Amino acid sequence: MELLPGTYTFRVSYAGGRQTLRQDIGTNPLVQFTTKHVTVELRDSAGAPLAGDAEYNVGGWQPFGTGTTPATMELLPGTYTFRVSYAGGRQTLRQDIGANPLVQFTTKHVAVEH
Repeated sequence: MELLPGTYTFRVSYAGGRQTLRQDIGTNPLVQFTTKHVTVELRDSAGAPLAGDAEYNVGGWQPFGTGTTPATMELLPGTYTFRVSYAGGRQTLRQDIGANPLVQFTTKHVAVEH
């Protein structure tokens, strides 16, 4: 692509996320967008991994990666809403994956007495 020197705004969409960069191409003609390797995991109260349903919301709930924890996926930096379902329960987290790409859900040990 050929552009006259100057400052332009560029935007990319990927996997439901969007990122915008404003850049002077006269100074730097390489406009680079970089994804983050994001992991969603579910662990029990002792720290052992569990398999749960993993989703993220980008205009509607969609499977995250394989759809089962642990799951990984490349996303553009930004804040996303993630959800894990396990044993009839569901929990949602909103997280800036640019600051922390590990989205971790943890169960609580429950004892029932009668």
